[in-house]
Amino acid sequence: MDGTEALEKILELKPNTSVVMISGHGNIETAVDALKKGAFDYIAKPLDLNRLLVTVRNALDRTTLVEETKVL
Repeated sequence: MDGTEALEKILELKPNTSVVMISGHGNIETAVDALKKGAFDYIAKPLDLNRLLVTVRNALDRTTLVEETKVL
């Protein structure tokens, strides 16, 4: 199973999960495909730790907002 297949399976099982794709050999087409299929973000290696931290923080914030919206 490759990353795109894993993304599809994760979102099939848990649709509200924020998935951040990280790849060492991706290209623009792969990134666009992952985002179209529901990935929260796509980060290419080598990792920029600041970008990774911001992305994870934003994904967690999104998850919190979605949960709060459901409660309201």
